Amino acid sequence: SALNAKWERKAYLQARQVVAVSEQVRRELIDIGIDAGRIVAVPNGVDAEEFAPAPSQRAKFGLPQDGP
Repeated sequence: SALNAKWERKAYLQARQVVAVSEQVRRELIDIGIDAGRIVAVPNGVDAEEFAPAPSQRAKFGLPQDGP
């Protein structure tokens, strides 16, 4: 809503630093007047090396290997 957008913009303008979840969001914040120097883009994502899938333990719990 327009009221929500107004309050969000006010909060962004008062913040010392703003974290955007993507470059697209960063550009949108710049478009509404937020100083680009105060915006840091930190993309959503996962370190695949750190959070790699572990071997399945389905058999341990009596679950079929092809199930969800």
